[in-house]
Amino acid sequence: MAVLAMLLALLVVWAAPAAAHASLLQTTPADGAVLGAAPRELTLLFSEPVGTSLGAIKVIAPNGARADTASVRNRDDGREVVAPLDPDLPEGTYLVVWRVVSEDGHPITGSSIFSIGRESTVAAADGLGGGSVAGRALGFSRLVAFVGLVLLLGVIVFRAFVDPLRDRKQRLLRLVTVGTAAALVGTVAAFLLQGPYGAGESLSAALRPALLRAVAGTRFGVAMAARLVLVVVLGLALWHWIRRGARWSGVVAGVAGGAAALTTAVSGHAGVGELAWAAVPLDALHLTAAGAWVGGLVILVGVVLSGGGPDDWLGRVLTRWSRLAATAVGVLIVTGLFASWREVQELPALPRTTYGHLLIGKTQLVLGMLTLAMVGRAFVQRHNAGSEAPVAQLRRSVSWEAGVAALVLAVTTALVETTPARSTYSPPFVAQERAGEDLDVMIRMAPARAGINTLTVTVTAPDGTRTDVPEVSARLEHSGGAGHDAGSPNVVTVALLRVSAGRYEQPRLVLPMPGTWQLELSVRTSEIDASTLVMDVRVR
Repeated sequence: MAVLAMLLALLVVWAAPAAAHASLLQTTPADGAVLGAAPRELTLLFSEPVGTSLGAIKVIAPNGARADTASVRNRDDGREVVAPLDPDLPEGTYLVVWRVVSEDGHPITGSSIFSIGRESTVAAADGLGGGSVAGRALGFSRLVAFVGLVLLLGVIVFRAFVDPLRDRKQRLLRLVTVGTAAALVGTVAAFLLQGPYGAGESLSAALRPALLRAVAGTRFGVAMAARLVLVVVLGLALWHWIRRGARWSGVVAGVAGGAAALTTAVSGHAGVGELAWAAVPLDALHLTAAGAWVGGLVILVGVVLSGGGPDDWLGRVLTRWSRLAATAVGVLIVTGLFASWREVQELPALPRTTYGHLLIGKTQLVLGMLTLAMVGRAFVQRHNAGSEAPVAQLRRSVSWEAGVAALVLAVTTALVETTPARSTYSPPFVAQERAGEDLDVMIRMAPARAGINTLTVTVTAPDGTRTDVPEVSARLEHSGGAGHDAGSPNVVTVALLRVSAGRYEQPRLVLPMPGTWQLELSVRTSEIDASTLVMDVRVR
């Protein structure tokens, strides 16, 4: 029963696995560009800082040789990755493959091409993908460490606010041993596996010194090293507190447990992106509340109810536990809502993304679990807490909760592997305006995200037929770019090309930043007449 109840930890703490993933905004040279002269360097601009210690960039010449110098560096606070190129590159088409690691520890891969002088065949090259097995193993190791931390935090909170369980020391120490071992093994494994996962290598590379040094220099590596020390201190302090009852060791355990929760927040999605200053402490608080509820539930089933006890003692424990659990659930709801909003941000994204579908299903399962928990507690309150009936009923209630938790585990696993809704929800911008006296203009920009977009303009006559016009052009200015000229990154001029009757398109419109952009669309309806259409476009 205690093992099944621990599955609940996977539900409450992983309330919104997120993903503040960096995305590629621009490549220079641009993908598909044909240059008149060889560039001196290749640059990749990302939406967030990225690391290159575990990644790589390869520029492959038409003959299959490396065209880069392999001395990659970062600029613009880590957002821009620069790969110097060999001088005097020959004509032809070059293949670029790249792999970098975003600040949340997840690798990002991609490829592009550019040509010098003329286009040619593209040489084959080994990609920089891979690492899928290491990624799955890393996810499992994080899960093991996570369950261990939840159990240890549960012991701290239960002893501090419910009951010290002085007569159940051996059972409590066994839980501490299991929790400490799980947290240590999971943390060490996560540190070792981050290298092959980030570099796209096999598991056999986990102990490679170069990868270990690279991981040690990342935010994730520092957090794992700190957690390793904190878990050791936490486990020893809990042992001393349980065996000796020394108050100072309980304080040490509480401080170490809170700091360990912070390492989980810092090493994950909460530590990057918008409002990270608020997300980190709230995520740590979320984990602590999960430990109080879920870890406490494990203690209740595995230590308190399995050993029996005097009626008045069981009544006090259950009453205090009920109050603590209610408080913990309240904290979980508040912090979970914040995390969910941060990863979804827009309600329409819930029914329109895979992440949103999974989150809705998970929420329904959580509500079912809470209903079962309330029914079980209400039954116990109506009966003598120490009698056989409420204890048996509580055990059955926990069994049902654990069964639902197993379903939640499956949904949670899928959520962890799914890109958050805020990164995938990209409804195109669509507007319809009137140009001149009788022409309708349909404007569509997709995906309306920072980076590469396609701008399409369709001109139709009153009878609905597409109609050619002499010229269609556009200019976009970011809301923070007033007063900048066309050379500013806040101002983008667009040349639209005719692709068919009445249809004009620019398939490679690069918008370097999110926010509100003002689109000025000029439609020349005759040799002397033109209409300027102005509208705001929200770019995610």
